[in-house]
Amino acid sequence: MKEIYSLIDNFDIWSALELCQEKHPVYYQNMLFECGLLNELVSYLHNSNLKHQFEKENMEVVDYNILKNLIKSKISSITNNNIFSKIPKEIIEFYIINYKINNKILSIDEAIKFLDNIRINFDKYSRNSIIFIFVEMFEYFESLNEWNYFARARSNINHILKVRFVNNIGSQIYYKKFSQIYNSYCSKDIKVAIMIVGAFRGHYKHCLRAAMNLAEYINGDIFISSWDKVFCYPGLGGAGGNYVDRNFASIKNNCPDFINNKAKLRQHFPNVFAVLNQEYNESLNKNQFLKYNSIIKDAILENDEDFQRDIVDRYINKIKNITKDQLDNHFDVYFTNVCK
Repeated sequence: MKEIYSLIDNFDIWSALELCQEKHPVYYQNMLFECGLLNELVSYLHNSNLKHQFEKENMEVVDYNILKNLIKSKISSITNNNIFSKIPKEIIEFYIINYKINNKILSIDEAIKFLDNIRINFDKYSRNSIIFIFVEMFEYFESLNEWNYFARARSNINHILKVRFVNNIGSQIYYKKFSQIYNSYCSKDIKVAIMIVGAFRGHYKHCLRAAMNLAEYINGDIFISSWDKVFCYPGLGGAGGNYVDRNFASIKNNCPDFINNKAKLRQHFPNVFAVLNQEYNESLNKNQFLKYNSIIKDAILENDEDFQRDIVDRYINKIKNITKDQLDNHFDVYFTNVCK
Protein backbone atom coordinates (compact mmCIF):
# COMPACT_ATOMS: atom_id res chain seq x y z
CA MET A 1 0.00 0.00 0.00
CA LYS A 2 2.96 2.31 0.50
CA GLU A 3 3.35 2.84 -3.24
CA ILE A 4 -0.36 3.56 -3.57
CA TYR A 5 -0.25 6.13 -0.80
CA SER A 6 2.74 7.73 -2.49
CA LEU A 7 0.79 8.08 -5.74
CA ILE A 8 -2.14 9.62 -3.88
CA ASP A 9 0.25 12.03 -2.16
CA ASN A 10 1.36 13.08 -5.66
CA PHE A 11 -2.29 13.66 -6.66
CA ASP A 12 -2.02 10.82 -9.18
CA ILE A 13 -5.27 9.03 -8.38
CA TRP A 14 -5.54 7.27 -11.75
CA SER A 15 -2.18 5.54 -11.28
CA ALA A 16 -3.17 4.67 -7.71
CA LEU A 17 -6.38 3.11 -9.00
CA GLU A 18 -4.49 1.12 -11.62
CA LEU A 19 -2.15 -0.27 -8.99
CA CYS A 20 -5.05 -1.03 -6.64
CA GLN A 21 -6.82 -2.98 -9.35
CA GLU A 22 -3.79 -5.26 -9.66
CA LYS A 23 -2.98 -5.75 -5.99
CA HIS A 24 -5.87 -4.60 -3.79
CA PRO A 25 -9.25 -5.22 -5.49
CA VAL A 26 -11.36 -4.35 -2.45
CA TYR A 27 -9.59 -1.03 -1.97
CA TYR A 28 -9.90 -0.45 -5.72
CA GLN A 29 -13.67 -0.80 -5.76
CA ASN A 30 -13.98 1.39 -2.67
CA MET A 31 -11.91 4.12 -4.33
CA LEU A 32 -14.01 3.92 -7.49
CA PHE A 33 -17.13 4.34 -5.38
CA GLU A 34 -15.90 7.29 -3.29
CA CYS A 35 -14.62 9.12 -6.40
CA GLY A 36 -17.99 8.74 -8.13
CA LEU A 37 -16.53 6.56 -10.89
CA LEU A 38 -19.69 4.49 -11.00
CA ASN A 39 -19.45 3.39 -14.65
CA GLU A 40 -16.02 1.93 -13.97
CA LEU A 41 -17.24 0.35 -10.74
CA VAL A 42 -20.25 -1.37 -12.34
CA SER A 43 -18.10 -2.67 -15.18
CA TYR A 44 -15.45 -3.94 -12.77
CA LEU A 45 -17.95 -5.68 -10.49
CA HIS A 46 -19.63 -7.32 -13.46
CA ASN A 47 -16.42 -8.61 -15.03
CA SER A 48 -14.74 -9.69 -11.79
CA ASN A 49 -17.73 -11.41 -10.20
CA LEU A 50 -17.25 -9.34 -7.06
CA LYS A 51 -20.85 -8.09 -6.98
CA HIS A 52 -21.84 -10.10 -3.95
CA GLN A 53 -18.76 -9.09 -2.00
CA PHE A 54 -19.37 -5.42 -2.78
CA GLU A 55 -23.04 -5.70 -1.75
CA LYS A 56 -22.06 -7.46 1.46
CA GLU A 57 -19.67 -4.67 2.41
CA ASN A 58 -22.16 -1.96 1.44
CA MET A 59 -25.43 -3.59 2.43
CA GLU A 60 -26.47 -0.56 4.42
CA VAL A 61 -25.70 1.80 1.55
CA VAL A 62 -26.26 0.51 -1.97
CA ASP A 63 -26.33 -2.63 -4.07
CA TYR A 64 -25.06 -3.43 -7.53
CA ASN A 65 -28.44 -3.16 -9.29
CA ILE A 66 -29.08 0.34 -7.96
CA LEU A 67 -25.71 1.45 -9.34
CA LYS A 68 -26.50 -0.21 -12.65
CA ASN A 69 -29.84 1.62 -12.87
CA LEU A 70 -28.22 4.91 -11.95
CA ILE A 71 -25.64 4.90 -14.74
CA LYS A 72 -28.42 4.11 -17.24
CA SER A 73 -30.59 7.03 -16.05
CA LYS A 74 -30.67 10.51 -17.51
CA ILE A 75 -28.28 12.73 -15.63
CA SER A 76 -31.00 15.35 -15.04
CA SER A 77 -33.23 12.86 -13.21
CA ILE A 78 -30.75 11.34 -10.78
CA THR A 79 -30.79 13.80 -7.88
CA ASN A 80 -34.59 13.78 -7.46
CA ASN A 81 -35.10 10.04 -7.90
CA ASN A 82 -35.94 8.25 -4.63
CA ILE A 83 -34.63 4.98 -6.05
CA PHE A 84 -31.12 6.34 -5.55
CA SER A 85 -31.73 7.84 -2.11
CA LYS A 86 -29.52 5.22 -0.43
CA ILE A 87 -26.50 6.37 -2.36
CA PRO A 88 -24.69 9.12 -0.41
CA LYS A 89 -25.34 12.55 -1.82
CA GLU A 90 -21.61 13.21 -2.10
CA ILE A 91 -21.10 10.17 -4.34
CA ILE A 92 -23.87 11.30 -6.68
CA GLU A 93 -22.34 14.79 -6.82
CA PHE A 94 -18.99 13.33 -7.89
CA TYR A 95 -20.68 11.07 -10.45
CA ILE A 96 -22.48 14.05 -12.04
CA ILE A 97 -19.27 16.10 -12.20
CA ASN A 98 -17.43 13.15 -13.79
CA TYR A 99 -20.25 12.69 -16.29
CA LYS A 100 -20.18 16.34 -17.31
CA ILE A 101 -16.40 16.37 -17.63
CA ASN A 102 -16.44 13.26 -19.83
CA ASN A 103 -19.12 14.81 -22.02
CA LYS A 104 -17.44 18.24 -22.00
CA ILE A 105 -20.53 20.00 -20.63
CA LEU A 106 -19.27 21.09 -17.19
CA SER A 107 -19.61 24.87 -16.90
CA ILE A 108 -17.37 27.17 -14.92
CA ASP A 109 -20.34 28.24 -12.77
CA GLU A 110 -21.07 24.61 -11.83
CA ALA A 111 -17.42 23.94 -11.03
CA ILE A 112 -17.14 27.06 -8.84
CA LYS A 113 -20.32 26.15 -6.98
CA PHE A 114 -18.99 22.63 -6.43
CA LEU A 115 -15.66 23.91 -5.09
CA ASP A 116 -17.51 26.31 -2.79
CA ASN A 117 -19.45 23.37 -1.39
CA ILE A 118 -16.29 21.30 -0.88
CA ARG A 119 -14.63 24.20 0.92
CA ILE A 120 -17.59 24.63 3.29
CA ASN A 121 -18.29 20.93 3.83
CA PHE A 122 -14.77 19.59 3.48
CA ASP A 123 -15.11 16.94 6.20
CA LYS A 124 -18.10 15.31 4.49
CA TYR A 125 -15.90 14.08 1.66
CA SER A 126 -13.02 11.64 1.59
CA ARG A 127 -9.62 13.16 0.94
CA ASN A 128 -9.02 10.81 -2.00
CA SER A 129 -12.23 11.93 -3.69
CA ILE A 130 -11.43 15.62 -3.22
CA ILE A 131 -7.97 15.16 -4.71
CA PHE A 132 -9.43 13.21 -7.62
CA ILE A 133 -12.21 15.65 -8.52
CA PHE A 134 -9.94 18.69 -8.00
CA VAL A 135 -7.40 17.32 -10.48
CA GLU A 136 -10.11 16.28 -12.95
CA MET A 137 -11.63 19.76 -13.01
CA PHE A 138 -8.21 21.44 -13.10
CA GLU A 139 -7.07 19.44 -16.14
CA TYR A 140 -10.49 19.67 -17.81
CA PHE A 141 -10.52 23.47 -17.87
CA GLU A 142 -6.81 23.60 -18.67
CA SER A 143 -7.36 21.37 -21.72
CA LEU A 144 -10.15 23.68 -22.92
CA ASN A 145 -8.05 26.82 -22.35
CA GLU A 146 -10.79 28.09 -20.04
CA TRP A 147 -8.51 30.44 -18.13
CA ASN A 148 -11.43 32.29 -16.57
CA TYR A 149 -12.01 29.24 -14.37
CA PHE A 150 -8.63 29.70 -12.73
CA ALA A 151 -9.26 33.40 -12.17
CA ARG A 152 -12.66 32.84 -10.58
CA ALA A 153 -11.64 29.75 -8.62
CA ARG A 154 -8.42 31.28 -7.32
CA SER A 155 -9.59 31.50 -3.68
CA ASN A 156 -10.85 27.92 -3.59
CA ILE A 157 -7.79 26.56 -5.39
CA ASN A 158 -5.50 28.35 -2.94
CA HIS A 159 -7.52 27.03 0.00
CA ILE A 160 -7.41 23.43 -1.19
CA LEU A 161 -3.73 23.45 -2.11
CA LYS A 162 -2.24 25.73 0.55
CA VAL A 163 -4.50 24.94 3.51
CA ARG A 164 -6.14 21.53 3.17
CA PHE A 165 -3.34 19.66 1.38
CA VAL A 166 -0.39 21.91 2.11
CA ASN A 167 1.89 18.98 3.09
CA ASN A 168 1.16 16.88 -0.01
CA ILE A 169 3.67 16.73 -2.86
CA GLY A 170 0.77 16.90 -5.32
CA SER A 171 -0.30 20.20 -3.79
CA GLN A 172 3.10 21.69 -4.61
CA ILE A 173 2.93 20.32 -8.16
CA TYR A 174 -0.51 21.76 -8.85
CA TYR A 175 0.16 25.05 -7.09
CA LYS A 176 3.13 25.56 -9.42
CA LYS A 177 0.91 24.75 -12.42
CA PHE A 178 -1.80 27.06 -11.13
CA SER A 179 0.68 29.91 -10.58
CA GLN A 180 2.02 29.55 -14.12
CA ILE A 181 -1.49 29.56 -15.58
CA TYR A 182 -2.62 32.48 -13.46
CA ASN A 183 0.43 34.61 -14.18
CA SER A 184 0.31 33.84 -17.90
CA TYR A 185 -3.39 34.20 -18.61
CA CYS A 186 -5.30 35.67 -15.67
CA SER A 187 -3.31 38.53 -14.20
CA LYS A 188 -2.45 40.54 -17.31
CA ASP A 189 -5.41 42.92 -17.02
CA ILE A 190 -5.56 43.01 -13.23
CA LYS A 191 -4.32 46.08 -11.39
CA VAL A 192 -3.73 45.62 -7.67
CA ALA A 193 -3.97 48.34 -5.02
CA ILE A 194 -2.20 47.82 -1.70
CA MET A 195 -3.70 49.89 1.13
CA ILE A 196 -1.50 50.55 4.16
CA VAL A 197 -3.60 51.80 7.07
CA GLY A 198 -2.79 52.54 10.70
CA ALA A 199 0.01 53.96 12.81
CA PHE A 200 3.62 53.57 11.75
CA ARG A 201 5.67 52.18 14.62
CA GLY A 202 9.26 51.19 15.27
CA HIS A 203 11.15 49.87 12.25
CA TYR A 204 8.33 50.65 9.83
CA LYS A 205 10.72 51.34 6.93
CA HIS A 206 11.57 47.63 6.66
CA CYS A 207 7.86 46.76 6.40
CA LEU A 208 7.31 49.54 3.88
CA ARG A 209 10.20 48.27 1.77
CA ALA A 210 8.69 44.77 1.81
CA ALA A 211 5.34 46.20 0.65
CA MET A 212 7.08 48.14 -2.13
CA ASN A 213 8.94 45.02 -3.27
CA LEU A 214 5.62 43.17 -3.42
CA ALA A 215 4.03 46.03 -5.35
CA GLU A 216 6.86 46.00 -7.88
CA TYR A 217 6.54 42.24 -8.31
CA ILE A 218 2.78 42.28 -8.96
CA ASN A 219 2.74 45.67 -10.73
CA GLY A 220 0.62 47.18 -7.97
CA ASP A 221 0.09 50.65 -6.52
CA ILE A 222 0.39 51.58 -2.85
CA PHE A 223 -1.89 53.99 -0.99
CA ILE A 224 -1.22 55.09 2.59
CA SER A 225 -3.56 56.42 5.28
CA SER A 226 -1.85 57.09 8.60
CA TRP A 227 -0.94 59.70 11.22
CA ASP A 228 1.57 62.47 10.66
CA LYS A 229 4.03 60.86 13.06
CA VAL A 230 5.93 57.66 13.74
CA PHE A 231 5.12 56.19 17.16
CA CYS A 232 8.54 55.23 18.49
CA TYR A 233 7.06 54.31 21.88
CA PRO A 234 3.27 54.06 22.27
CA GLY A 235 3.02 54.62 26.01
CA LEU A 236 1.04 52.07 27.99
CA GLY A 237 -1.39 51.70 25.12
CA GLY A 238 -4.99 50.60 25.20
CA ALA A 239 -5.82 46.94 25.85
CA GLY A 240 -8.67 47.99 28.15
CA GLY A 241 -6.12 49.28 30.66
CA ASN A 242 -4.34 45.94 30.88
CA TYR A 243 -0.90 47.40 30.22
CA VAL A 244 0.99 44.56 31.96
CA ASP A 245 -0.34 41.88 29.62
CA ARG A 246 0.34 44.06 26.59
CA ASN A 247 3.74 45.50 27.40
CA PHE A 248 5.33 43.35 30.10
CA ALA A 249 3.98 39.85 29.55
CA SER A 250 7.14 38.21 30.95
CA ILE A 251 6.48 39.61 34.44
CA LYS A 252 2.68 39.62 34.51
CA ASN A 253 2.50 36.72 36.98
CA ASN A 254 4.73 38.61 39.41
CA CYS A 255 2.99 41.96 39.09
CA PRO A 256 1.25 43.06 42.34
CA ASP A 257 -2.52 43.35 42.05
CA PHE A 258 -2.57 46.95 43.18
CA ILE A 259 -0.74 48.11 40.04
CA ASN A 260 -1.85 45.50 37.48
CA ASN A 261 -3.86 47.93 35.36
CA LYS A 262 -3.49 51.52 34.25
CA ALA A 263 -5.99 53.02 36.69
CA LYS A 264 -4.32 51.39 39.70
CA LEU A 265 -0.83 52.30 38.56
CA ARG A 266 -1.85 55.93 38.12
CA GLN A 267 -3.53 55.96 41.53
CA HIS A 268 -0.53 54.59 43.46
CA PHE A 269 2.37 55.87 41.36
CA PRO A 270 1.19 58.91 39.40
CA ASN A 271 4.67 60.11 38.50
CA VAL A 272 5.81 56.71 37.23
CA PHE A 273 2.53 56.41 35.33
CA ALA A 274 3.06 59.78 33.69
CA VAL A 275 6.52 58.78 32.44
CA LEU A 276 5.52 55.31 31.24
CA ASN A 277 2.32 56.52 29.60
CA GLN A 278 4.01 59.29 27.63
CA GLU A 279 4.10 58.54 23.92
CA TYR A 280 7.29 59.31 22.05
CA ASN A 281 7.08 60.03 18.37
CA GLU A 282 8.78 61.65 15.43
CA SER A 283 7.09 63.76 12.78
CA LEU A 284 6.26 62.21 9.43
CA ASN A 285 5.83 64.06 6.15
CA LYS A 286 3.98 62.65 3.15
CA ASN A 287 6.89 63.63 0.90
CA GLN A 288 8.86 60.86 2.57
CA PHE A 289 6.50 58.48 0.78
CA LEU A 290 5.74 60.34 -2.41
CA LYS A 291 9.39 60.36 -3.43
CA TYR A 292 8.59 56.78 -4.45
CA ASN A 293 5.79 58.04 -6.68
CA SER A 294 6.25 55.25 -9.20
CA ILE A 295 4.91 52.84 -6.57
CA ILE A 296 3.31 54.92 -3.77
CA LYS A 297 0.56 56.87 -5.50
CA ASP A 298 -0.79 58.83 -2.55
CA ALA A 299 -0.41 59.25 1.21
CA ILE A 300 -2.89 60.90 3.57
CA LEU A 301 -1.41 61.76 6.96
CA GLU A 302 -3.63 63.25 9.67
CA ASN A 303 -2.91 64.58 13.12
CA ASP A 304 -4.26 61.99 15.56
CA GLU A 305 -5.19 64.53 18.24
CA ASP A 306 -7.11 66.71 15.79
CA PHE A 307 -8.83 63.61 14.43
CA GLN A 308 -9.90 62.45 17.90
CA ARG A 309 -11.07 65.95 18.86
CA ASP A 310 -13.16 66.14 15.70
CA ILE A 311 -14.76 62.77 16.42
CA VAL A 312 -15.58 63.79 20.00
CA ASP A 313 -17.12 67.06 18.82
CA ARG A 314 -19.30 65.20 16.33
CA TYR A 315 -20.52 62.59 18.80
CA ILE A 316 -20.37 64.45 22.10
CA ASN A 317 -24.13 64.23 22.60
CA LYS A 318 -23.96 60.45 22.43
CA ILE A 319 -21.26 60.17 25.06
CA LYS A 320 -22.99 60.38 28.41
CA ASN A 321 -21.88 59.78 31.98
CA ILE A 322 -18.30 59.16 30.95
CA THR A 323 -15.77 59.60 33.76
CA LYS A 324 -12.32 61.07 33.42
CA ASP A 325 -10.83 57.61 33.97
CA GLN A 326 -12.92 56.20 31.12
CA LEU A 327 -11.90 59.08 28.90
CA ASP A 328 -8.20 58.70 29.70
CA ASN A 329 -7.89 54.91 29.87
CA HIS A 330 -10.82 53.26 28.12
CA PHE A 331 -11.89 55.87 25.62
CA ASP A 332 -11.46 53.75 22.52
CA VAL A 333 -13.47 50.81 23.90
CA TYR A 334 -16.18 53.01 25.38
CA PHE A 335 -16.48 55.15 22.28
CA THR A 336 -16.74 52.13 19.98
CA ASN A 337 -19.59 50.66 22.02
CA VAL A 338 -21.51 53.94 22.42
CA CYS A 339 -21.17 55.36 18.94
CA LYS A 340 -21.02 52.38 16.60
